[in-house]
Amino acid sequence: MAELCGHKITVLALAWHPQQNKWVTGAEDGTIQLWSKDGGCCVRNIKALRGITCICIDQINGCIMAGDHDTIRIYDPNSGALVQSYTGHQDSIKGLIHVPEMKQYVSVSLDGTARIWKAYHQGR
Repeated sequence: MAELCGHKITVLALAWHPQQNKWVTGAEDGTIQLWSKDGGCCVRNIKALRGITCICIDQINGCIMAGDHDTIRIYDPNSGALVQSYTGHQDSIKGLIHVPEMKQYVSVSLDGTARIWKAYHQGR
C-alpha cells in the first residue's frame, strides 16, 4: 500500500488525473501535489494562495480546478501556473464538477449557493 505523504497539514481533496496518469491532492496548507500513479513519489508541488477545499480535473484541457476557500483557481498541471480565477462565492467552496458537454464548471459553497461558470479555454 502506498501512502501519499508530503503535505504539511490536513489533506482535504483527492482526484485522479486521467490525462497525466497521476493522483492529485490538495491540502489546507495551500499546496496541490501531483503524485506518481503508484503514489510512491510527489512529482509536482503547486503553491496555491490559500488552503485547498476541493479539487476537480478539467476533462477537456487537463487543468486542475481547485477550490481555494471562496475562489476557484485553475492551474496548468505541467507548469503549475495559475491560468484563471473565478470569484463570486461568499464562503468556502466544497464541491466542483466539470460538465464538458456544456463547457461549464459548477461549484457549491457553504454560502448556500451553487454557481455555474464558463469553463476555462486555453488561449483566450
